[in-house]
Amino acid sequence: MKKIRSGCFLDIYVVKPGDSLWSIGQAYGVDPAEIALVNEWRTPDRLVVGQTLVIPTRVRRHTVRPGDSLWSIANRYGVSVDALLTLNPLPPPYVLTPGQVLLIPSVSKKYGTIGTNGYIEPRAPNRDVPIVRQTAPHLTYLSVFSYHVRSDASLEPINDTSVIQAALQNNVAPMMVITNFAEGNFRAEITSAIFTNRTLENRLFNNVLRVAKEKGYRAINVNFERIYPEQRNLYNAFLERLTAFMHNNGLLVSTALAPKSSDLKTGEWHGAHDYAAHGRIVDFVIIMTYEWGWSGGPLRRISIHK
Repeated sequence: MKKIRSGCFLDIYVVKPGDSLWSIGQAYGVDPAEIALVNEWRTPDRLVVGQTLVIPTRVRRHTVRPGDSLWSIANRYGVSVDALLTLNPLPPPYVLTPGQVLLIPSVSKKYGTIGTNGYIEPRAPNRDVPIVRQTAPHLTYLSVFSYHVRSDASLEPINDTSVIQAALQNNVAPMMVITNFAEGNFRAEITSAIFTNRTLENRLFNNVLRVAKEKGYRAINVNFERIYPEQRNLYNAFLERLTAFMHNNGLLVSTALAPKSSDLKTGEWHGAHDYAAHGRIVDFVIIMTYEWGWSGGPLRRISIHK
């Protein structure tokens, strides 16, 4: 797993109707110009509702003196070099100039290792491989979207060989995404057929394992959506058996979860997603905040686009 050490001293703010940089700065006690600088926002008068801003809290300034280095400045203020670079994105080799002003975070807290994931829908090698190579330095996993599960537990094949090879060559773990997608939408009847028939379930496990081993996948991502809410416990039991099966065969398991702020047990998109159970059962989860926009729909403030 690639390690990205992070000095987590910044707040994240989601723009609301009526907000301005001035009002946000007033709320946080931060100069609006500082917010614009940290976010590299060249048109601060054009905030978009739903946009996320990084808010530096209690930021100090240091004027570079002869002999200063990032290490000596970080040591002086008790912060990490990574934290300085996060707030002051200097290009390598990080040369400082006397008189240059650096922003200094008040606190530098390390939360540990961060794993990153990206999605790709394979189209053609001449398109896909450059994308993988460009993004690989920033990724731990590359989720290949997606193998459609049929009601008989078979899988619709996809042309993913070049994407997987490119990921492995660049030290990124390819992750096989399985979905209950058919005829333009996610289908509850597909997952219901699998959840309620142990023979079909076992067939699906073996089909997924066969493809994963043949293709070189390192992990499985289950992206089942629009599951019948009353089948929440059946989905949890399915995940318990799948995770045990894949672990026995050397593969990690993750799930994709619809974003929600409480444990909703109703609704076709949220009801069957049991956050607590997934956290206990699988290796990690992916919160689908990208659903603010998706590849089959119009461009939005946060989108997957072609």
